[in-house]
Amino acid sequence: ERAAAELGGSPAAAGRTVAQKASQALLGLSFQRLQAVVVDDRANVQVQSGGRAVAASTLPAADKDLVYLALKLAFAEHALAGGNALAVVEDAFGGLSDGARRFAARLLKQIAKPGQLLHATSDPSFREAADHSA
Repeated sequence: ERAAAELGGSPAAAGRTVAQKASQALLGLSFQRLQAVVVDDRANVQVQSGGRAVAASTLPAADKDLVYLALKLAFAEHALAGGNALAVVEDAFGGLSDGARRFAARLLKQIAKPGQLLHATSDPSFREAADHSA
């Protein structure tokens, strides 16, 4: 609902706006185990897994976290795409595998291209992709 308010539309429309980018992020974060994010007219989120749609609310907690993270990253990318914007990303990647954190680092770098993204972390997986590090 907060993203919909920022985008000036309904929650369903906001979800559908970023569903493709969220699907791409989810593919990488889950190592292609979870294939796509689908948002219906009531803003219910479903995930394609094993060739069938599953309600995101019924997924195991770790998979729900991946879906939520993929959606948040897609919304951040959408917000930064307008240019002259700044996004602050919390360090929500600690529970991911090393490979998923490296994927997230590359994704954050891609998301930051049209704007600026600030992500403070001591995780070495993100240092490789950072433009600046302290």
